[in-house]
Amino acid sequence: MASDGNDKHPIGPVLAHYGATLPNRTEVWVSIKCPFHGDRHASAAVHLTGNAFACYACGIKGDTYAIIMQHEGVKFREALNLAEEWTGQSGEALRYGYARLQQE
Repeated sequence: MASDGNDKHPIGPVLAHYGATLPNRTEVWVSIKCPFHGDRHASAAVHLTGNAFACYACGIKGDTYAIIMQHEGVKFREALNLAEEWTGQSGEALRYGYARLQQE
């Protein structure tokens, strides 16, 4: 993963895993059809660069891990494992920080 201070897994591949059609624009909020319910019209928005998603119809919202935790009903560690699997990127920096927080 790039060490630019944003060590989160990208939200795009996770939303694509759930069936979302992703926009070409990444630097702004873009309306999309929500992959979590039968959406005929775009009721959700994604900011790919900001790693954020929000559906105004079903209420699922958050970053990469919050989306996974809400939809899969798992805790952060399992969401991290799923994000690693779906994006093909390691989350070692996050894993280290999470383990350190658990010890404090």
